[in-house]
Amino acid sequence: MEREIKLQASKDQLKQIRLLPMLVPLLEVPPRTEHLVSTYFDTQDLIFHELGLALRVRAIGEAFVQTLKTEGSTRAGMYVREEYETPVDANAPDIKLLRNCIPKKSPVARLLAMTDVGTALVPRFTTTVKRIVLSLRFPDGDEVELALDDGVIESGSSSEVLQEIELELKNGKPDRLYHLALDLLRAVPMRITTLSKGERGYNLIRPMSHAATGAEPVELRKKDTVEAAFECIVQNCLAQIQSNELGVIKSADAEPVHQMRVGIRRLRSALDLVEPLIIFPVSLEVELKWIAGKLGAARDWEVLVTSSLSGTFGDAHSDFDAQAMIGIAKETARQHRTEAAAAVNCTRYACLIIEVTRWFEQSQWREGLDEERRDSLSRPVSEFAAEALHERHRKLMKRGRHLPDLDPKTRHRARIAAKKLRYAMEFFATLYEKKTLRNYAETLTQLQDDLGWRNDLAVADRLLRDLAATEPDAVVSAAYARGFLASSMAEDYGKLKMLWSEFKRLSAPK
Repeated sequence: MEREIKLQASKDQLKQIRLLPMLVPLLEVPPRTEHLVSTYFDTQDLIFHELGLALRVRAIGEAFVQTLKTEGSTRAGMYVREEYETPVDANAPDIKLLRNCIPKKSPVARLLAMTDVGTALVPRFTTTVKRIVLSLRFPDGDEVELALDDGVIESGSSSEVLQEIELELKNGKPDRLYHLALDLLRAVPMRITTLSKGERGYNLIRPMSHAATGAEPVELRKKDTVEAAFECIVQNCLAQIQSNELGVIKSADAEPVHQMRVGIRRLRSALDLVEPLIIFPVSLEVELKWIAGKLGAARDWEVLVTSSLSGTFGDAHSDFDAQAMIGIAKETARQHRTEAAAAVNCTRYACLIIEVTRWFEQSQWREGLDEERRDSLSRPVSEFAAEALHERHRKLMKRGRHLPDLDPKTRHRARIAAKKLRYAMEFFATLYEKKTLRNYAETLTQLQDDLGWRNDLAVADRLLRDLAATEPDAVVSAAYARGFLASSMAEDYGKLKMLWSEFKRLSAPK
């Protein structure tokens, strides 16, 4: 099992890491330099890539070693995956040798059992790397190989510079990698990279789409404890957050920003759900609010220019020109999207995601727990879920009293209560019969969607007001748009009243 973290670095940063005084006492032997040429093989239709596999043959001096890596999983940049390695006689894979070292029941074994797979393999891309290796041994016995890679990935006429740092755990606790990565990031600002060399090579052949990723269903069992359920929910939220990082950084699509923001909201809602049984560190909550704020600003302006203003000026007088205001709004949206991408791509965010993952994987909330809270976390989650849904339903009923007539600020508090109730319902959905939740879920979803639309208009009103205060060319158009949006919201009064009336007749799932 391979465990490693990769950090993206520049030439100068590689040099800085190489000379860090903090690494000197940990060196077992002097650093060594290797020149590595690796050829990645696949079929013409990339069947290995489709199955999440990477097969390479690496030339090390006069010798050759073939390595097959599985897709595995990635958390906070730590790759955890199976790796199979054997010597070979030439710069070409030997499928028979791989068959002998892979468990027979492995899905990989079925692929390698195909009689023609070996002859169908062709070179697809190569990596040429100068690697400086630092073998580190820590006082508690943990061993980490720190590799500084400087080279290039090439596929036909396409190429990409490769400069990164690999931290591979050779012996010891996985947390050692997180701890070392944090120390390096704080000494030399860099960022985590979630792409392996193989994935970057395949990207030269078939560019990634960086499509948005929604939340996967949370799979809980009635016999799970509250703590086990919490761990499953947090893992699900972190997966949604991290799977949208590259989309936020590299794509112009608005949806990755939205989905990453939803993932953070779901995580914070899950943390709120188990408080005070589990206390999340205040320092990490501050950082979550920071990144949520960056994503939120980008999302708010994106919704304004692509949705809220859509159709706003359709009935305006022919002499009315809103293009100046719309142009300013689009530019402001672009600036906030750039800031959100920079935030996700910065060292501060990298440290945050590592710290949150460490807190989660080490179950750090257990530190200082009294017996009463330990007992509560050991309860069946089915009991906890019923109580949690009842409490969140009660809170929505309280905050939503006279909902259609509430002022925007009070209605916003009711919307947050509805959102938290919906997240809790989705977290615990597998604990209930589908027919038990169906009507409740549909009614709550319709109510929350309407409240969300109204909140979009309220946010749009605030953004347009701010725009008019700073941009003279936007004053008239912003005023017109604000009036149009206020009228649209007023026309929705009857619908909101009906939706709230329908929800009030329901009871929380039991």
